[in-house]
Amino acid sequence: MSLLSYTPCEWDVGELKECQEEWDVLLASISGRSDEYYTITEPASNHFDGLIGQGLKEVAGNNREAWENAMLACIHSFGILGKAIEDVEWYEGKIEDIKIRLSAALNDESNYEDATTAKEIAAETSNITNLYNTEAGLAWEEFERKMPGNSK
Repeated sequence: MSLLSYTPCEWDVGELKECQEEWDVLLASISGRSDEYYTITEPASNHFDGLIGQGLKEVAGNNREAWENAMLACIHSFGILGKAIEDVEWYEGKIEDIKIRLSAALNDESNYEDATTAKEIAAETSNITNLYNTEAGLAWEEFERKMPGNSK
């Protein structure tokens, strides 16, 4: 059990990666990387001649723009999720590092050389813990600044 007091991240990297995969599958479908939706991006007007062909070309052009916008939205979402995954992994790694260093500091006898009573040892333990708790709080603030969509 760690004495470190920190804000736990409620975002699960595994779930974020699953969401990112779903966006990639959707992007594959829209962009034609999937056999299932190839006909969506294939211009229908190529199969017709004459008067109807021109109208279909115009509709296909409008339709293509909508699909391109959808593709851009998928690419953007995929990227945002990737950034979120990176930031969550950074924060969790930072907290793990702080926990390890706190544990080492609490077990380092040189930190208690001047403490002779139980009260002094408890006070020094509290001082050490507070130092690392402050570092964990700063890590959380940096995490919040790094997260996608944060306007700070």
